Amino acid sequence: MTVGVSDALNDMLDNAFIKGEGENLLFLHGYLSSKESFFKQTEYFSKYFRVIAPDLAGFSDVGMPYPYALNDYARDVRRLLDRFDGKTHFIAHSFGARVLFRLLPTLPENKAGKLVLTGAAGIKPRFSLKKKLAVRSYKIRRKLGLDVSAFGSSDYRSLSAVMKKSFVKIVNERLEEKIRSVKNVCLIISGDKDKETPPYTARRMHKLIKNSTLTTIVGAGHFAFIEKAGEFNVLVKEFLL
Repeated sequence: MTVGVSDALNDMLDNAFIKGEGENLLFLHGYLSSKESFFKQTEYFSKYFRVIAPDLAGFSDVGMPYPYALNDYARDVRRLLDRFDGKTHFIAHSFGARVLFRLLPTLPENKAGKLVLTGAAGIKPRFSLKKKLAVRSYKIRRKLGLDVSAFGSSDYRSLSAVMKKSFVKIVNERLEEKIRSVKNVCLIISGDKDKETPPYTARRMHKLIKNSTLTTIVGAGHFAFIEKAGEFNVLVKEFLL
């Protein structure tokens, strides 16, 4: 059965965790993740906000009608937000931050509130020599028509064909200018042990976003909001309220 854009949006709304009253607080999860990754935040913050935590297209039970680029994800989230009145604050993790950077320019100023970015993707990482050699080898083998199925992470190799095409679109999109244009008050939370989005990427993001504060959680990795949930929640509560 073919999944349409309207079906994906309906799936997103049907599967979203929505609880609480007040200003909206929207959670955007990371790649190959889901709204359940925020299980230590959604109930906690529903005491202060109307929490909205959707599953993005291609994850959980939300279908992807074609290979999505970031603007497709941003469009779906914008349409979801149009269902709710008032200002929306955001907590975005990893890939969710990429979506948020694409989404923000489409929102009226009175619609977008404060931003919390944790393990945020969007800054091009430094490549190690090993990584550079692997990329070069992949390009040469592909140009020669040789088998390249062993290249890429196990997570990437496990993706469906449509998700692989979407993934390539996502990671190849440069976002520095979008990040530089962010005017919202922003809290950037980095785990000092994060290997997926290393602390230097958070520092770079902090320099690009003028109205931002950078905080490091010691002993936390890429999922600081799970690994150090108590510390994370207190930091975010103090920032948002």
